[in-house]
Amino acid sequence: KITLHISKDVRKISDIEQIGYVRAIKVDKDNEMLSAEDGVLYNKNRTMIYRYPVYKTNGRFYAETKLEAVGDKAFYGCDIEVAELYNGVKTIGNMAFYECANLEQIELPDSLVKLGNKAFYGCEELSSVALSDEVTVIPYSAFSGCENLEEFICSESLTTICSKAFYGCENLKTFTLPKTLKKIIYDSFEGS
Repeated sequence: KITLHISKDVRKISDIEQIGYVRAIKVDKDNEMLSAEDGVLYNKNRTMIYRYPVYKTNGRFYAETKLEAVGDKAFYGCDIEVAELYNGVKTIGNMAFYECANLEQIELPDSLVKLGNKAFYGCEELSSVALSDEVTVIPYSAFSGCENLEEFICSESLTTICSKAFYGCENLKTFTLPKTLKKIIYDSFEGS
């Protein structure tokens, strides 16, 4: 459980998931592409979170007000319990909260427009989710394996629920389909 130091010359990290297996991330202040705050890796102006360290000990993430995006695999395998995303976040990337088994609470902002594939896959403790009215598609396996998900509040402009979106959500009790819904893939709710 080390602190990863990123030098000023690093421009891109190709395997973002793997660099997160540390306690904290620090970035040289002269790096033109990356920055870090409280041990978390961001782009330079902190509008996108790239990686939250797996071994970070506080268990809570409160987004900065200027954050606009949660990158692919940003919280992959993390032990967080609460994530609060302030209004301004428009996208949550592929596998962003993948296998965050202890995530109990996620505050999704009204500004959210897009969820990535497997965004909350394996978030076993997540019990309630409410999507903004801007989200039109629930992508592939977005909430698969969310065993304790009981309540899901849909966007009023939802048009599509993709394959395995709620696969294995065995405790899902309430789900109201909006009038705007045009397409549900046959296995969207398999095992639910």
